[in-house]
Amino acid sequence: MKFAGIKKHITFHSSRHTFSINSLLLGIKIEVVSDILGHSELTTTQRYARVVDRLREQEMDKWDKIAQEELSENEIPVICPKCENLVLKFARGVITLNNIPCLCQYCTKTFIFKITTMKVLSPLINM
Repeated sequence: MKFAGIKKHITFHSSRHTFSINSLLLGIKIEVVSDILGHSELTTTQRYARVVDRLREQEMDKWDKIAQEELSENEIPVICPKCENLVLKFARGVITLNNIPCLCQYCTKTFIFKITTMKVLSPLINM
């Protein structure tokens, strides 16, 4: 801890826990880690593996975020001017119309969405 510059009190158990987690993150087989720690049951070591699984899921969620950002750049949302709910979402270049008549399923407002300016052009008669 002195070498790492850690000034807080760390227990022996904490250092075993850190060793276990880092070993599993490095890809060392759980059976080997269990043997090194002297666990008589593999289920004892599997507690550490659950922590690693959660970390892995959090890290893999970063891929999902990137994919959603890329998709959202290619999607055009149509928002109701009255209640501001999402009425429609479509991929850029899929619809060739300039004006899209829309009906909000939440507040029943009808309006025209103009694709070239990405704005509501003019409201239609409210229903």
